[in-house]
Amino acid sequence: MRRCRPVAETGKFFACEKIMGSRRRNEGPGTAVGAGQQRPITVLGGPPWGDAVDKDKVSAALRDLAAEHARSPRSQTARLREVIDDLEAALTAGASHAAVLATLHAQGFSFTLRSFESTLARLRKERREQDGAQKNAPLRRQRG
Repeated sequence: MRRCRPVAETGKFFACEKIMGSRRRNEGPGTAVGAGQQRPITVLGGPPWGDAVDKDKVSAALRDLAAEHARSPRSQTARLREVIDDLEAALTAGASHAAVLATLHAQGFSFTLRSFESTLARLRKERREQDGAQKNAPLRRQRG
C-alpha cells in the first residue's frame, strides 16, 4: 500500500510511504516481532500521477548535456571510432600498422602497437555486428 502527501508548498514533491505487510499466511500485519511488522519507507519524488512533460524544455536540456559532453575529453577508442573509415582506407592502400600508429601519435593518440591492434580488431568486430544486424533486420512494409 502507498500513501502520499505533499511536502513543499508548491506541491511538486511528495513523500510517499510504502507500507510493508506480512508475507506469512495466517499472520496479520504487526503480529510477529521482526518479520511481518508494518514499517514505512519514505520516498521523495514527484507526484504519483506524474506531471505533464514540457517537451521543448526537456529537449533543450538534453541538447545542452550533449554539447557539454562533446567538449569533454573522449576515450582513445571513441576518437578512433570517428576516423575508422580513413584508417581502413590507409591500411587498404598498403600502410603498415606501425606507420598508421605513428600518424595517430602525431595527432595526440597514445596507443601502443598491441593496444592499437586490439582496439582496431574490436572496432572491426563492432562494425561487422552492426552490418549483420542491419542485414538481418526485417524489412518494413510501406503502407500506401
